[in-house]
Amino acid sequence: MLIGKHGDLNILVDHAIEESEIWNKLVLEPSGHSVQVARAPRAEVRWLRPPLNMYKCNVHSSWINDTSMCGGSWIVRNHNGDAVFHAREAFLPTTNRIASELRCFLWALQSLKDLHFEDIEIWSDCAAAIEAVTDPMNWPRYHSYLDKISRITPGFRKIFFKLASPKANSVARDIAKSVTRDGRFRSYLAIGGPAWLHSRIEEDKRR
Repeated sequence: MLIGKHGDLNILVDHAIEESEIWNKLVLEPSGHSVQVARAPRAEVRWLRPPLNMYKCNVHSSWINDTSMCGGSWIVRNHNGDAVFHAREAFLPTTNRIASELRCFLWALQSLKDLHFEDIEIWSDCAAAIEAVTDPMNWPRYHSYLDKISRITPGFRKIFFKLASPKANSVARDIAKSVTRDGRFRSYLAIGGPAWLHSRIEEDKRR
């Protein structure tokens, strides 16, 4: 990645440190009502199938800096590892990676609700965004996004927010990066998974 200004590099470093500090404090705890945030000392290092009768949604927001368009994606797979739906979106610039990821959470949740999913796991590799959903009172800067997320989550019967490693979240990451890296700004929602990532999805299924 080319970074044009030293300030942009400092922002990226600051957020990396912030997420690292949060990572070291992760535990398993409920966040109330139908929502649970499941976290562990180590992230899921490779993609694993969700439990029977649950769906797994990997989410990622590709953020470069506060002046560039952001890319968003989500992909839902069932307990057999089959891709059920996936979507891509281009977002206007936002202040930082955390805000971008929370906006991506909100977009994904709205889409999943419209598609009538009831039991879902949301997986992200942004530790800070997961922490903000867990403990919104300590993240007042993101109150607008967190308030909207808290309003939509009761619409699900079961919903879990979980932390994945970048490798375990790689399919969603590549879809989102196709916006920022390749300039694919056309948004869409499709049944199944993207054809160009078919082999990766099939490889995940075999695990």
